[in-house]
Amino acid sequence: MEASHDIKLFIRTGRGVDLTEAGRLFRDFALRIVRDVELLKSEMQQLRGEINGEVLVTIPLRVGRLILAPLVRRFSENFPKAAIYVYENINPVSQELLVSGEMDIGLFYDPPRPPGIIIDKIGNEDLYLIGKSDILGKTDQPIDLADVAQMPLILPGPHSHYRGYVDKVFSSIGLSPTIVRELDTVDGLLSFAAEGEGVTILPYSNVAREVDEGRATARKIINPPIRRRLCVATGKHATSSLVRKTVTLLKQVIIEHGEPARWLLDNKHH
Repeated sequence: MEASHDIKLFIRTGRGVDLTEAGRLFRDFALRIVRDVELLKSEMQQLRGEINGEVLVTIPLRVGRLILAPLVRRFSENFPKAAIYVYENINPVSQELLVSGEMDIGLFYDPPRPPGIIIDKIGNEDLYLIGKSDILGKTDQPIDLADVAQMPLILPGPHSHYRGYVDKVFSSIGLSPTIVRELDTVDGLLSFAAEGEGVTILPYSNVAREVDEGRATARKIINPPIRRRLCVATGKHATSSLVRKTVTLLKQVIIEHGEPARWLLDNKHH
């Protein structure tokens, strides 16, 4: 290739080789060609009635507790010769993985519509104030955002996309949250809230089990609500019929588990 195009693909040193700019371009094209060959093979097999291959799915942290098992079971029942791999990631990482082609399908929130992914908005998700009952009271009644601003809040750090969104909603009514601790993992937020150090703001899907078991109280935030769009997306590279069928299964599972997760699904998806 170097000889035919009269350009270097590698920088050769005594310690090994590195890719030149042309080498990186060649690598990217080669990976797409390999992917397309595998896709062609899979499509041909499916035309013979053999649905196989693999699908890579990225979902939000802790949402897997609700939808992972039913999704994997249903996939295995429908496509016994295929494989599905599900990973939990934060919102920005999921989008990057879809754009780069490292994931085929993603479930995430409020995307900024980066190029390279196809988005289907399927509903909304309200955020809740989460904590111990001795702070929030033994009630599941909604709570005004103005009251939330006065409470000791445990939230992600200021560089988090999620924190930026929450701060924006507070700012819309001229308030700032009262932050007592900043942690960048959902488990960390819940651990400190469970110890009574403060309260946190999370979607109900993240804490449904803890609330059912009486280990946490959840109160929906209103006036105004903190609400995010729930989306299913595919990378533009992910065009196989197996991916399309998996998207359909994922939407079915989301609809069936919309009530325990307290997702507000669009009518078109029912």
